[in-house]
Amino acid sequence: MLLGKGSQTSLSVVPMTVMMMNVIPANIEASMFAFITAILTFSTDWGGNFVGGIVCKIFGIENNNM
Repeated sequence: MLLGKGSQTSLSVVPMTVMMMNVIPANIEASMFAFITAILTFSTDWGGNFVGGIVCKIFGIENNNM
């Protein structure tokens, strides 16, 4: 839990939402929070593996030649 999603939420989502409340107009705060949450979920759940796979494919990195 210390290094998992709980700490990521505490260290990345909460400061962004506090800044967002000061910068973004009151009408679209919920939409922006949903957008930020979707990006973080994509990047932590499977986006990193997907992008890593693409980078390995581009540079020809495989299990036997790492």
